[in-house]
Amino acid sequence: MNYALWSVLIGLGVLRLCAFAMATPEASLAAQLASTLWPFLPALAGVLLGLRGPWVYALISAWLCFIHGAMWAVADAELRLWGLGELILALLFFALMWRRMRLQKSAQATG
Repeated sequence: MNYALWSVLIGLGVLRLCAFAMATPEASLAAQLASTLWPFLPALAGVLLGLRGPWVYALISAWLCFIHGAMWAVADAELRLWGLGELILALLFFALMWRRMRLQKSAQATG
């Protein structure tokens, strides 16, 4: 389950990199990376700093991607498909996270 969650987060990052590269081809690589990866700072901090419950910080990152995808899907006709992809991946992350929490609660109840 953890691999699926990390895969979705990485997929969100790759999708955002591709979308920003298409939307702003004239921007430098550093600017594209900075504007692409900022939503993942909470997840990165949660993992690197060893904070308790790093998945909570990953949920914050997925929520930021969800909001950004909704904005793109509604506001920009050229980036609508990229925004919908971001929405779908964020919703997939939420569903997987919900499943993980349910499995964890059922394991605690039986064990």
